[in-house]
Amino acid sequence: MLENLKSNHAKAYGKLRQYGNAIRVMNLGYDVFVAMNAKVVSDNPTFFRFYLSLSACKTGFVNGCRPLIGVDGCHLTGQFRGVLL
Repeated sequence: MLENLKSNHAKAYGKLRQYGNAIRVMNLGYDVFVAMNAKVVSDNPTFFRFYLSLSACKTGFVNGCRPLIGVDGCHLTGQFRGVLL
């Protein structure tokens, strides 16, 4: 069983695009991004990154956030001292 898992990594990475497309079709509102390594030129591109954002997580994050006005200050040293906001 373990040898079978180790030998199928190439096949599993090859199916990531299909997996991403299936998620897009079945779950509207999900963001899926599959990137292949552009530096390697071959017939069989290599995996670079996979991004998945669930719509429920996005909605919960936006609805749970409160408006915020952030002010950052810096302390001035030298001839003109004080705080600049």
